[in-house]
Amino acid sequence: MAAGELVIVNTSPLIAFQRAGLLPLLPSLPLDLRTTADVLAELAAGKERDLPPIEIDLPLIEIDLPLIELKSIVHPSLAAELHPGEASIIQAAMENEGAMVWIDERRGRFKAEALGLPLVGTLGVLARAKSSGLVAALRPIVETMISNGIWMRPALVESFLEAHGE
Repeated sequence: MAAGELVIVNTSPLIAFQRAGLLPLLPSLPLDLRTTADVLAELAAGKERDLPPIEIDLPLIEIDLPLIELKSIVHPSLAAELHPGEASIIQAAMENEGAMVWIDERRGRFKAEALGLPLVGTLGVLARAKSSGLVAALRPIVETMISNGIWMRPALVESFLEAHGE
């Protein structure tokens, strides 16, 4: 990902970064990170439903992750197949040529790939943070995410860590 590349982030990566104490790292990433109102609504709804702690300061998110406005309503096929946050970030990426989606959920990733959208997951962003010198090691971060309720396929985690020398 090049510096300043537009990356539209979904709900679960924000939760993963929060659970690992890495939200303050987001502004240091060499990316133009944005999110949608639907993603912020999902974060707020999670707090209201008393899900496991999601201590995300919404005004901070609005400042550090500016909202990207949708130019049209979410396409009906996206709305029917995906959660609102996933559908909205994919819609935003379709409306902004070259935008990448940062999404971890399998259905959302498959849909983004089918639409030919560039995508990245949380592990990919962590790898870029390490290569940029923003984090020293990946294993403790990934282990913290997992121990704090973020599900990652074990085989994927091990191959990722092995590929990055950990």
